[in-house]
Amino acid sequence: MDYIDGKDFFTLDKLPSEDELKIIAKETARLNLIDYRPEFIYDKWAIINFEKEYLKNKKLLEGKYKLFIVNVLKDFKDIDFSKLKYGFVHGDIIETNILRDKNKKLWFIDFSVSNYLPRIVDIAVIICDLCLDLNNLKISKQRVLIFLTEYNKLYPLSDYEIEVLKIFLKCHQAISIIQTIREKVEENNTSEENLKFLSKAKKGLELVMNYDFI
Repeated sequence: MDYIDGKDFFTLDKLPSEDELKIIAKETARLNLIDYRPEFIYDKWAIINFEKEYLKNKKLLEGKYKLFIVNVLKDFKDIDFSKLKYGFVHGDIIETNILRDKNKKLWFIDFSVSNYLPRIVDIAVIICDLCLDLNNLKISKQRVLIFLTEYNKLYPLSDYEIEVLKIFLKCHQAISIIQTIREKVEENNTSEENLKFLSKAKKGLELVMNYDFI
């Protein structure tokens, strides 16, 4: 961020445009095709660590979202990770980690939690954070289709990945709820960013539990 004259999409307070989504999809596919295996980094927010983080933090959950998350965990346990395609995964392509510079060029930043993981992790995170319009189901479906169409041109999803993608979407929203609540309670993080992420994750979980986007 010290070298790029631009703003992230959280600061801009808007979703990427459809054309920008196409760019994000293509660059994510190129990224996931890289055969690079960095030293593993444990990320509390990562979908693959959902069960561990739920068990550590379930005491902080309450109400209908606790019930939602318990049901998501049941689906998560049924995933056959051996059937997923692995590659270099950014792990956190969200609105705070893509910059739009003054020339409208997009930049991925913050590779601090990048790992060799199922590439569907990046896809799920991007759909939840950059594709879904939480106030418009029709637009959300259109944006998801645009993203997946462009991604598939370079690195097509397998039938099994398409089958379990909804589970990954639910898991991402669920672990986002867990971690934003944990930070609020244990770290006294009441920042605008954390509260916005919590609200967004709650709305997003209800949306992906009730509707199909694939």
